[in-house]
Amino acid sequence: MLLRNSKKTRRPGAAMVEFAFAFSALVVILFALFEFSFCIFLRQVSDNAAREGARLAVVADYYNPPLQTSDIQNRVKAVLPNSLFNSVNVQVYLADSTGKNIGAWPSAKFGQNVVVQVDAVYSPLFPTFGLFSKNVNIGSRSMMRSEAP
Repeated sequence: MLLRNSKKTRRPGAAMVEFAFAFSALVVILFALFEFSFCIFLRQVSDNAAREGARLAVVADYYNPPLQTSDIQNRVKAVLPNSLFNSVNVQVYLADSTGKNIGAWPSAKFGQNVVVQVDAVYSPLFPTFGLFSKNVNIGSRSMMRSEAP
């Protein structure tokens, strides 16, 4: 015959401690998920800004007067949510078929590649407990063929 202890041992604080550990792990995972998703969003916005700048650069000769590099850089920066980035650097250049910089973009002839490159630095909004670095570099590049006459 088995003897059972009829008295149940009560541990009211154990559940609270276990909940605290599980909840803190869940919060860290949620913060990391939010920051990762936000970085993907910012990358998409950066890609769209680079694409818009490249489109503007390849038709720059059709404007009167023709657009300058600063006009394209200002347009790209206007599309980006600058309040979310620590710094934004926009480069516009003439490129070969591999995307390598080969000169100034205003000299592009019909069919040559013009590249707009956006490099931005983002600081995470939430503490990520070492899961992300202090600054996240987000870079985008768009290459289009010039439509210069």
